Amino acid sequence: HLDVLQRVLNARPYLGGIGAILVEGNRFRYGCTNLHEEDLLLGKKAIVHDIRSEPEIEWVEDEIPVVEFDKIAQAAIIRKDCFEEYSWDPRFPISEHLDFFLNHYHNSNWKFAITPNAVFNHHKTIDQEYRTRVRSSGREYKKKKKRALSLYEEKWGYDRWEYGHR
Repeated sequence: HLDVLQRVLNARPYLGGIGAILVEGNRFRYGCTNLHEEDLLLGKKAIVHDIRSEPEIEWVEDEIPVVEFDKIAQAAIIRKDCFEEYSWDPRFPISEHLDFFLNHYHNSNWKFAITPNAVFNHHKTIDQEYRTRVRSSGREYKKKKKRALSLYEEKWGYDRWEYGHR
């Protein structure tokens, strides 16, 4: 389905990247959200990943539906120019994906989108060593998450990140 993604990028030069839908076992996963800043108590600030309104569907070549979001899954083609403008901060031990999209949300004109016309299988069980090292829920993961939260506060001014409505 890379050809579908490439056709979208060719038709939409303002898109920094176009993502696909993921299939994980018997479910579809989109991994896309919009970013919303919210004020918290005591002057703190959160970034909330959420879809709060029905997105507008655009059509490429009258056959490929495309929907823009502030953040998309990593099953995507990202333009070289977009990566050259900003890729990610290597200080982040995890969640560097969010840093990439936050930078473009705040500091660039690149937009991102997904299309259901491109679907990739996502096999969570293929690289167990990676999942254990990077994605585990143990003590090491908690240390990485704490470090990432500290960097998000330092770099972006966010004390917390949340998913979904509050």
